[in-house]
Order: sequence, then C-alpha cells, then structure tokens
Amino acid sequence: SIYQYDMVQGFRDLWVEKKQIDWDKVLVFFLDIVKQDDFWERRFQADQNKREATPTWVIGAIGEFLRESLESDEWALEESLMPTAKEIIIQVLEKEPCSTYVKTDDAFTDTINDPRGKILVAFLNYVLRCARLSDKRGMGHAEDWKENQPIFDKELTKCQDNNLEFSAVLGGYLPNFNYLSQTWVKANIQKIFPREYEKNFLAAFIGYCYVNKIYFDIYGLLKENGVFEHAIKTKFSRRQFRDKLIQNIAVSYLWEKEDLEGRDSLMAVLLNKRNQEDIGYLVRFFWLQRDEIQDEKQKNRILDFWRCCYEKIKGSENANVKILTELNLLSVYLNTIATDSKKWLMQSAPYADSVHIAPFFLEELNRLIKDYPQDVAEIYLSMLGNSIPTYKKETIRSIVEKLFQSDARDKARDICHKYGESGGWAIVQDIYKKFTGENYAS
Repeated sequence: SIYQYDMVQGFRDLWVEKKQIDWDKVLVFFLDIVKQDDFWERRFQADQNKREATPTWVIGAIGEFLRESLESDEWALEESLMPTAKEIIIQVLEKEPCSTYVKTDDAFTDTINDPRGKILVAFLNYVLRCARLSDKRGMGHAEDWKENQPIFDKELTKCQDNNLEFSAVLGGYLPNFNYLSQTWVKANIQKIFPREYEKNFLAAFIGYCYVNKIYFDIYGLLKENGVFEHAIKTKFSRRQFRDKLIQNIAVSYLWEKEDLEGRDSLMAVLLNKRNQEDIGYLVRFFWLQRDEIQDEKQKNRILDFWRCCYEKIKGSENANVKILTELNLLSVYLNTIATDSKKWLMQSAPYADSVHIAPFFLEELNRLIKDYPQDVAEIYLSMLGNSIPTYKKETIRSIVEKLFQSDARDKARDICHKYGESGGWAIVQDIYKKFTGENYAS
C-alpha cells in the first residue's frame, strides 16, 4: 500500500542519516512485503490525499535502500544481515518483470532509476561487498563469485531483446564485474554486447559510456571482440555516447594501444570514414588535453595524427571544412614550423572560424612568430583570404607589430591592408602608422 511505500522511504531516510536502529527487523519487514503473493497482484488503493502506489513504487524504494546500504563499507549492513538482503533481492528478481524497451534514449539512466534496475545494482553491490570482505581476510573472492554467479548467468540468458536493465548494468559496471571474475567477463563478452540483439547491445554500450575511466585490459577485450567496431557503425540517439566511444579510441591511441594504420586500427576506421563530426570531436578532444599532456611522445602522436589528416584531406579541402577548422587547434602542440607542419597550417588556416577557432589559433601563431616570422605571416594571410578575425584584438596587434619588427615587414603591410578592406582598420591603424608613416592601408 501507499503506507508500505511511505514506511520504506522512511527507513531509507533513517539509513541516510546513519541512525542506529534494529536494521534486522527492517529487512525482515521488507522481506515479508515481497514474499506476499498479493503484493504482486493488486494495484494499491489511493490514500486520503489521492496518492496511488503500485508494487513498482515499493520495489523502487526497497531497491534504493539496498543499493545504498551495500555500496560502501564505511556505512553498510552488518554481515549477519546480508543473507536477508540477498533473499529480498532474489525474491524481487524472480517476480519483477524485465524490460523490453527503455523509456528514454539513455538506457543506463533509465536503469538506475528503474525499480528492477535498482535491485540489480543492489545485488551487484551485495556481491562486491562480499568480495571485498573476503579479500580483506586474505581469502580471495572466488568462492563469493562462485556462489552468486548462477544468478548473473540467469539474468544474462534473458538479454535477448529483453532484460535491457541488466544489459545496461553489465556495461555501466563492467570494471566491477571484471574485478569479480575476469574469466566470466571474457567468456561472456559476446553475450554482454550481443550484436544480434541490437537493443541489448545499445543498452550495454550506453552503460559502458558511463564508465569514467578507460581500463586498457577491458578496452582490448572489447576491441578484440568487435564491440567498438560495431559501435562505430551504430547510430546513437545522443551525441554524448558517440563522443565517449571516440574518447576511448583517442586515449588508447595516445597510450600506444592504437595506431593510425593497420587492419585492426580503430583510428584508421574513424579516419577512413571521414565523418566530419567524429574527426572534429577527435581533434577537439586532443586539444582539450593540452594542459594534461606533457609527454613529448604523446604530443608527437597528436602531430602524426594531424599529418595523417592532412594527407587524407589533401585535394578535397572544401568537402572537409569542419575537420580543417578544428585542426587549427592542434597548433598548440607545435614547437616549430617545419616544412611539413607549415603545409598542414597552410591547408587548415583558411578555414579557421573567425569566432570560435581563430582566437586560439592566433595565440599559437603569436607564440611561434619570434623564430618563424615569414612563415607566420604567410599562414596569417592564408587565413585572411576567407575570414578576418577581430578577436582577440591584443593578439592581432601583437602579431602585426612583431611582423613589422621582423623581416616580414611587407607581409605585415599586406595583413593591415586586409583589415583595412574589411572594416577592421581600427585594430591596426596606429601600428601601421607607427611603422610606415602612413594613415590608411587601403
């Protein structure tokens, strides 16, 4: 009834507040609820406030309690209470139906908010807690896994256009399952990400997208079994999931787990597809790591990636505008302007967007100008052929003044002429007059 729901919620609140009460009696109360056949058969009546409750409400509240009370060893159910917790979980898993669809386009978020999903996560937390306790005693957790594996096996067999909650849990908590049993994960990876059951594959992979760290052993297993290659071909309803896929590949490339070429290279798959959004995101991801990447080998791998893009795009620049626009950001990794890197810059600079990319690109040109004034001037002029950036003014002025002070004086005049023709004369007017004695650059 609604009163059962309110009581369960009340006990959960007491747990969150870390109140010391007789939790054994609380769990027995929960178990009594879920063991009643009529609990699963009837719709609850509304109370005087016209609120209605279904078994789903109560199960969701019990699931939240169990999930939270088994998650952390710092404040967790006593070991003596864990068998009762497991019995509650088993009762629910046997009676609460699986889902054949997700409510939204995010299977993992749906799952952790779904009553059965909460119970599944609670069971995983239960097994993880058993394993941690055994590990602390120096016993290892093989027996804990052996005892509970049949329940996971039973759930996995349902993941055939059904039981999408468990698929999402498997993906989202894959490192936890790998900790419990690498053997089981390896043996069942094709069932965890079943390409023949697209809904389950999608739920599992969306779950995996919520794993906040890349484990290279898991990455290698997924790659070896074709999971990432299938995901590349998959149409996700949200861009964030495809971006997370690309992040996995990008990080693995930086750590030399991927190459730019080769039959098994996922970087090659992405580059050969030449999807503007995918490669554009890949470039921006590398750029966003600029403050974290200190290793010269990783920087050079990013520049190798730029070289590869240059070669693949050469001759079809206008068909790859978005990629070229983003590639300008990788200038942050250049320490020199050599023959090769100048070609890359001359290819991408004309597509530097004047609002979003140009300010960052100009900062890098300003950084390189001391040793390469002629090259910087040529690159700047190639950019001005398509757009005239006006932000940041101080960076523009710095570049122009330094060029006037270098052997690229004539090109500095040409740059000023471009600004004069486009209405941006005020940005460079005083500098132009200072070095030429003239008032106007048109």
